Amino acid sequence: MIDRRSWLYTMGLLAGVAAKPEMLNVSDSAKDAKPQRKPLDISDYAPNSMLHVQKTMVARSRFPVIDIHTHISWSKHCEKGVCLAAERDYPSPPQELL
Repeated sequence: MIDRRSWLYTMGLLAGVAAKPEMLNVSDSAKDAKPQRKPLDISDYAPNSMLHVQKTMVARSRFPVIDIHTHISWSKHCEKGVCLAAERDYPSPPQELL
């Protein structure tokens, strides 16, 4: 079994060799023989999950609640999608919107 650190180290070595193939002193006949590549078939792709948590099955909710809400306001001061102030701005008075 190979761990992530070993895999990354190996990939780094391979990337280094790919960048400078003269380091391997490969003969000319070996350079000419290119390996045949098969196209990747997505149906053959089956990765192993790295998520290891306890699974909890919930048959039904404990309380009969329907979450109905809306966003009728926004922050007065935002920069790149981050709200910078608690002050709110409304398109109309909240009583009219409700």
